[in-house]
Amino acid sequence: MIRHLGYRIPSPATLERIGTAFRRSVNSFAEANHIPLIRFAKEARKIEVMRRYLAAYFHYHRQEPWIMKTADGSNHYC
Repeated sequence: MIRHLGYRIPSPATLERIGTAFRRSVNSFAEANHIPLIRFAKEARKIEVMRRYLAAYFHYHRQEPWIMKTADGSNHYC
């Protein structure tokens, strides 16, 4: 980060600015292209939240569901 951005020392404030700019860019892109953003609650199981969206996608596009391998090694059919 020091060489890339030209700052003398790495700073959490600089990282915060980079992160904020990235999040704004993602939000702008999603809005401009009519892509819904899905926000997860802290305690949410992401696979359970996404299963509904993935099922709708595969139903609409008539594709076979795919398998997602989780960290504990189990398979989730989406």
